[in-house]
Amino acid sequence: MVLQLSLVSAIDDESYDLCTSTLCNLSGNPPVLFSHFTAMLKPNPTFDIEQTNSKNQLIEQNRLKLCKEVPLDQLEPDGSKRDYEMLKNYQDDKLDGFNLQVVEDMLHGSTDLDRMDVDEAKSDDSWILSIADIPAAGSNRKVSTQSITENTILSSGGSSPSIIAFLSEFGYVPDYQFLTLGVKFNMNHSVYLELSKVWLIQGGESKQITKGGFLVKAFVNVTKGTDIKSINHGTNALLNLQKELSGYIDLTIPDRKSMDSRLENLSDI
Repeated sequence: MVLQLSLVSAIDDESYDLCTSTLCNLSGNPPVLFSHFTAMLKPNPTFDIEQTNSKNQLIEQNRLKLCKEVPLDQLEPDGSKRDYEMLKNYQDDKLDGFNLQVVEDMLHGSTDLDRMDVDEAKSDDSWILSIADIPAAGSNRKVSTQSITENTILSSGGSSPSIIAFLSEFGYVPDYQFLTLGVKFNMNHSVYLELSKVWLIQGGESKQITKGGFLVKAFVNVTKGTDIKSINHGTNALLNLQKELSGYIDLTIPDRKSMDSRLENLSDI
């Protein structure tokens, strides 16, 4: 389990070049390009899941987050063009040059009959599975504080070895999916800052939910929630970065309700 401290903001598309240049100078490091696919899963609604009294809510249904890297060559075959400027080509709903069937194959296994194994098969695709608490409340908090528990699924086997079939055995089914493409900066004092674009993937179609700009997220991961020294250090590092970027990128605490993974919260995307 990690405790993630974070602040968020947004910039418009026109500010991207200046922003990346500024962050390169501040961090002393070049940006690292990343892309990952995320599937959110919910408890199977056909199951009769026990609910407790609302005054003593000990059992709450939560979404699971399933995340996997998407090879960058799926988005840009030309390695010489695979840098931070690549993001400027993705400003619309459609992901030009990217076959959405790739993410379907990741989740459900290949639909190509020549590549399918009908006998006992095994999927060696690794996934990060995580669940997060709603961030801590409090009007005097200076940064968002959220506990995240995660694990790695290295492989799944059986006659239907897809990750979705595997998790369905635990009573979870797909809820919604999205693809994130962005750049990450390694700032000082263990602070990471990401600029990213996000597409909602549904029914073989993509819709950009960050159209016109980029999501900005600065965060610090603390390995132990009881490590007060590291928490204070991470908080101060984020606040110093907030001060440095003030007036240009206004880092603020995100709305905690937008980070609530409980099933009753339907306004998180």
